[in-house]
Amino acid sequence: MLYKRLPLRPEDKKDPTQPFPSPVMAGGLFAISARFFWELGGYDDMLEIWGAEQYELSFKIWMCGGRMVDAPCSRVGHIYRSYSPFPSAKTYDFVAKNHKRVAEVWMDEYKQYVYAKNPIRYAIDAGDLSKMKQLRRKLHCKPFRWFMQEVVPDLVDHYPPVEPDDFASGAIQNVAFMNLCVEESNSLNSVNLALCVTNKTMPERTEQHFRFTWRRDIKAMGSSNCVDASNHSVGAELQLFQCHNLQGNQLFQYDVVRTLCTLLALKQKQFASLILIPNKKTIFIMITIFALTLL
Repeated sequence: MLYKRLPLRPEDKKDPTQPFPSPVMAGGLFAISARFFWELGGYDDMLEIWGAEQYELSFKIWMCGGRMVDAPCSRVGHIYRSYSPFPSAKTYDFVAKNHKRVAEVWMDEYKQYVYAKNPIRYAIDAGDLSKMKQLRRKLHCKPFRWFMQEVVPDLVDHYPPVEPDDFASGAIQNVAFMNLCVEESNSLNSVNLALCVTNKTMPERTEQHFRFTWRRDIKAMGSSNCVDASNHSVGAELQLFQCHNLQGNQLFQYDVVRTLCTLLALKQKQFASLILIPNKKTIFIMITIFALTLL
């Protein structure tokens, strides 16, 4: 379960100052009637530390008789602690437990799609759910299918429950210098050239393992980052950036015949090819014919 903003619908763009429906909120910044909050049962008191409370409250609001909107003209401040007094989610995955509690109580048959994304992570005990399920019955809440069809019908267009297969995956090999492959650097959020691993189809080093997805972006394996152009000007270096699924500066085209992968620069209405500087092993944009072989 991952919070993402969806593109606004045409009817919500007519007046940028007016509130518009929001299926799920971020969690930290909201205003709600105290009376309605407690009618909904407040938060599930068995959710631990942080994570998933925004989904639980959002689902309850919509499915149990309420409505939630974003107010574009609101001004809110959010102050963070200078340190975290809580245990790391790496040592105890309380977030997965929280997600499973919300899925089991509110998502009905759709919970299977959450679990299918990471079966091992969600093979966890969600704890006693009887209190929350009783609350849902008491409030006569609508089914989650209603939420999907009426509140967020465009969700499956952007995030289908079962994603189509990748077009290709493996190492991305340079066609001019065959011993060099694209490699991610998480610490620098960059992509560079490095000596290719032996197995380019299933690289033993995840830093050289990429996916060319159905969204036509190039995604780092086991990561939520995509190959991204900081801008569309000549000389702009490529970087790793959070996959936004909106194409634009993450949109690539693959030529099956020529086995070339090129970045599509929409603003310039032309293809931006990828050029490397061998001695620096960096990749940048150049408007010429060149690209990378995707194995």
